[in-house]
Amino acid sequence: MCCVFRCCSTKVSCRVNLVITTFHMALMGFVVAIGFAKGSISNLTHPDGFAPFGTKGVWNGAALVYFSYIGYDAVSTMAEEVHLPSKAMPRGIAGSLVFVTCLYCLMAASLVLLLPYTQINMMAPFATALCEKTGWKWASVVVRIGACIGIVSSLLVAMLGQARYFCVIARAHLLPSWFARIHPRTKTPLNASIVLGACTSIVALFTDMHILLDLIAIGTVFVFYMVANALIFKRHVRRGETSPWPTLGFLLSISCIAIGVTTYWQTGEGNATTLALGLTIGIFLSLVFKALFPMVSYPRKGMACPLYAYLGGLLYLPQHLPHGLDLNRGFCKVCHLVVFGCDFLPCLQLTLFP
Repeated sequence: MCCVFRCCSTKVSCRVNLVITTFHMALMGFVVAIGFAKGSISNLTHPDGFAPFGTKGVWNGAALVYFSYIGYDAVSTMAEEVHLPSKAMPRGIAGSLVFVTCLYCLMAASLVLLLPYTQINMMAPFATALCEKTGWKWASVVVRIGACIGIVSSLLVAMLGQARYFCVIARAHLLPSWFARIHPRTKTPLNASIVLGACTSIVALFTDMHILLDLIAIGTVFVFYMVANALIFKRHVRRGETSPWPTLGFLLSISCIAIGVTTYWQTGEGNATTLALGLTIGIFLSLVFKALFPMVSYPRKGMACPLYAYLGGLLYLPQHLPHGLDLNRGFCKVCHLVVFGCDFLPCLQLTLFP
């Protein structure tokens, strides 16, 4: 069904998505209102005080919510189909992110107001909470229907953007040019949409849900990794003027170091010395590469996030170090940074090559 809407035209897809989203938003507003009206503030208290699972529990929860933001980059694929994309795209992405973040907070608050977190049904949290707290079975049914419709909306938007990805990649001759053909009547990449719809249907039909979720996580990290490497390659290689092999060799070397150190740490055999050694080698290779092969393409002036990887490492990784590590606070921070740099190579690379 989503494939049919995509093939008709972008306008049809947007109208269908608008109708679904409007219903979905009304339903979420209803759930939030019921949660704050029927809920109890006592459900927000705990015998162990605030954050009973510690900051590690907070970070683990935030890591799960993070994957709910996957797909916003697909908005950028619609740049060719909007007026003034330089203004409309940033406003649309930033506005939707802020709105959805607030909505996540309201939905989470309404849920824990309705039921204590220990009684929440993980398979159908909102539907079960409404049924048990209010006794309205019809509300539970409506919420279940809304959840299913929300999945359709997410799938429609994701596939709409993915078809544009195929089209642009085919224009660069990295895929057969057949995928880049635009239908003269619908003005959509019809070939890419049909192939993508068929492949998605087959994978969804024969693949277990848990495997699909793992593939999403792996695919997301892989995309971040490839984008960071592509950015470094673009800034240090110019076709016809510089050789690509030194840059490719550097990217391969630092990737192997990151994978090796991370694997060694995750198996439980690594220690602070291993992490410090991996970081030292990585930084040394980066500095040598930057000195021998300067950039040939410089980014435009604009928004930047200096030291982003370091800030994230200092905030996140203290919660995941062994408790028995006999290190002072400053050296712990260095070790945290090492793990973060190895686990999240794209952030480290973008920091070393601003």
